[in-house]
Amino acid sequence: MEINNKSNLLQVINQTYFLFLIIYSASANDFVRSFNGLITLFAATLFIICINQIKISEKLLISFGVWIIYFICSTISIRTFHPHFLIEIPIIILCAYTAINIFQGKCFGLYVKYVYYLSIIGLVLYFIQLGYPPIIESFYSVLNIQGDFLTENAARTGNFIIYSYSIENDVLFERNCGFAWEPGAYSCFCLIALLINVLMMNKKKSIVNTILLLALVTTRSTTGYVLLFISVFLVLFFNVKSQAKYLLVIFMIVISIIVWNLDFVGEKMSDQFNMAEIDRIETLIDWSIEYDTTYYLSRFDSFLLAMMDFSSHPIFGYGGNTSLQYSTTQGANVVTISGIGTLLARYGIYGFIGWIYLLCKSGQFYNSHKNKSLGGNMLVIWFFLNIGIAISYLLILSPVFFILYFFPFFSEEEQSATKPSDASSADSVLDPAS
Repeated sequence: MEINNKSNLLQVINQTYFLFLIIYSASANDFVRSFNGLITLFAATLFIICINQIKISEKLLISFGVWIIYFICSTISIRTFHPHFLIEIPIIILCAYTAINIFQGKCFGLYVKYVYYLSIIGLVLYFIQLGYPPIIESFYSVLNIQGDFLTENAARTGNFIIYSYSIENDVLFERNCGFAWEPGAYSCFCLIALLINVLMMNKKKSIVNTILLLALVTTRSTTGYVLLFISVFLVLFFNVKSQAKYLLVIFMIVISIIVWNLDFVGEKMSDQFNMAEIDRIETLIDWSIEYDTTYYLSRFDSFLLAMMDFSSHPIFGYGGNTSLQYSTTQGANVVTISGIGTLLARYGIYGFIGWIYLLCKSGQFYNSHKNKSLGGNMLVIWFFLNIGIAISYLLILSPVFFILYFFPFFSEEEQSATKPSDASSADSVLDPAS
């Protein structure tokens, strides 16, 4: 009985750690964005490694080695040493290694389960927020731990670990932020969970899918809607007969026109794209200096500014020396959100190639372990999904995404991915969590 109690306690601790990785990846408050948050993540990971007696593998050491080579080259390139930058990526890799080592294929089921439960809680609080906002604002006036990173936002915002709210005066229906810092980022978590549940777990009819889809819809996110549309199109395109593909394309064109005419999709993206120009960025930099304020750039403005930084340090990026960023050298405080842009600007071509390699290897693995009743190439869906997310957000450098990227390297099931026709199925490799 005592052994069972210890085993159950260990399981609870491990699953709580996995939930912590999801919350940490959502970056919804100042703490998880800070150095103290990173150190807490590292300490929690070391604790989990110790109580589970996890051994360090050769593949983990190789991963660290690749990073150290980059860090040395980056340090020589920018001529400054940054300890925080040195440990940040290795800690996230270690988190992924730890989670994969403990849960193996159950990582996917756990991810779906926790996003599902968090989405239920989020939807309840979201509908309360819609019905009577003062209740939410009163609650968060006491328990708000969001911090100051969104203080320049026009909306009234708050976060308490499992739910973030954002209330704007001129909006009829608020958007659902869920457990992330903003609706678009939350929609990405929901969409990945939805695709895992349908494409990998083969659960096409499930209350989980309904909740995840409802949560995604309530975000009213441009990124979420566009990526959902692309994902559905690719799944259908790969699974209809060749004669029907033409009708599908026509149908999806009609649907795309309808989606594009939504004010928070077509109009928003058109405005952002049309406004994205160097002169406007320079103006925002001047305003930031003149009025001593912070400006948050759109995805296209962010990409342009990041490309300016990338052009100055194309091979290894500016690394840990953020003072080399163009806006910083001008004395401005301008925040970029583009994931691909930041990846190129901070890590250079070296980091970008590394990400593309991980993306392709993991996509190939998921393609060989997708639901066998589905045709098509999961690699294509996985590639477009990640590119779409990375255009808008830096979620690709979070613990959850590192678990998804490094799973083929660190899992015991890696060898079963060599043959798509192997007897090993998605249900046995990508095992749903109980």
